[in-house]
Amino acid sequence: MLVLIVVGIVGYGVWRVSKAIHTDKDGQVSISTPQGDISAGGGKTYTADELGIDPYPGATSSTGGFNMNTDKGSMMTAVYETDDPADKVVAFYKGKTGLGEQSFMETGTTAMITYKKGDKDVVIVSINSDPAQHKGKTQISITHSKDK
Repeated sequence: MLVLIVVGIVGYGVWRVSKAIHTDKDGQVSISTPQGDISAGGGKTYTADELGIDPYPGATSSTGGFNMNTDKGSMMTAVYETDDPADKVVAFYKGKTGLGEQSFMETGTTAMITYKKGDKDVVIVSINSDPAQHKGKTQISITHSKDK
């Protein structure tokens, strides 16, 4: 009898999870929970408002995007690639973040700019130019988090 109860509980859990997870035609996976929504994958294009900063001109969206909205705030990450060299991308983003509190760190082939737009609004731009990765392209990862 105990085995039947365990199988029933596991089956119900699997059924609940299957109802909360959705995949669209572009491969975007969405999960809805009582605390908020999460989506990942696909090649979704984000607006400058969603990113908290302008996307790099001419960069193409890459895989690996992520978006989470809860009652406490939101966080999203978008990944882009460009043929432009990393120093040009860094200069672009340093110019875009000049009006807020900014920090910059560079180590080897990676640079990171953290831009605090307000008490509850932060943008992190990570630029990777390792020639052995990303087919020689410069990869740009933008993470935007906002607390409510």
